[in-house]
Amino acid sequence: MDDAFSIFSVPQYSMINKAWLDDLGLEVPTSLDELHDALKAFKENDMSAKYYGNAPGTTLPMTTGFDEWCWGQNIFYSGFGFTNWPNDVINDLHLKSDGTVEFVCASDAYRDCLTYFHDWYAEGLMDVEMFSQSDSQLIAKCQQGYVEVSTWWYIEELMGEYAKDYVFLPPLTGPKGTQYENTCGVTIRPGSPITSGQLNLTNKCQSPINLLKFFDQWYDGEIVMQLQYGPIGVFFTGQDEAGMWLALTEAEAQAKYNKSAGEVRNAYVFPPVWCFYSTPHRRFTQTLGCSPPLHC
Repeated sequence: MDDAFSIFSVPQYSMINKAWLDDLGLEVPTSLDELHDALKAFKENDMSAKYYGNAPGTTLPMTTGFDEWCWGQNIFYSGFGFTNWPNDVINDLHLKSDGTVEFVCASDAYRDCLTYFHDWYAEGLMDVEMFSQSDSQLIAKCQQGYVEVSTWWYIEELMGEYAKDYVFLPPLTGPKGTQYENTCGVTIRPGSPITSGQLNLTNKCQSPINLLKFFDQWYDGEIVMQLQYGPIGVFFTGQDEAGMWLALTEAEAQAKYNKSAGEVRNAYVFPPVWCFYSTPHRRFTQTLGCSPPLHC
């Protein structure tokens, strides 16, 4: 898999325990129906107990969050024609090519999708706590070897010492043959560093042009990447021959910080979402390395 990605997008991966698949002589699923059969086989064989020696009955065929950004079950909705939705509850208005507007939650396709996965839940293939658990609870289950299928940014961060047994799932064909391909076989979420409507100027602003100059600095390429992932010298370790910045690897993160790369990133990110401007802007301009501070 290509490690390159856009700084303005967030990949959501789905992953499966291939060691368990191999143990049962099963292939990596390429469709939702095949995934269903794999989940059922893992449940019936209680693979957490069989393969890792955990307590009987601890196998969780699938667990995710619900209506969570980048760790919900919505990545599996693409088999029904839905892509790039930020949440499981798709309460969006869709402007169709014929000029009509459709409320997605009321569409036949969305109803079919929820009915399909309801059957999985009724069969005990989906964790009963997936609708209420926190990300910490999800990670704890995965890192105890209980889980066959889940969703997250990275396998290593979610699965811990069991990560070597997992592989990414490809885009899965739906029951009617629908499949949405995208690079790396993941669902891509729009990232948060560029969003409209985050800057408002009032009549108290003494110098709008200086304020706009300051605000523009949040969108400089090297500043954006540091706001999203961490400082140069911490998360970004150098540049290659083409000038592309190199990100901290899992091995480097563990050796230098005794943390995963994701944990290092989360300790430093500082997105410019809510910034209230006053005079002077010393706190914000010093964050950006500006001297002297701008005054508005």
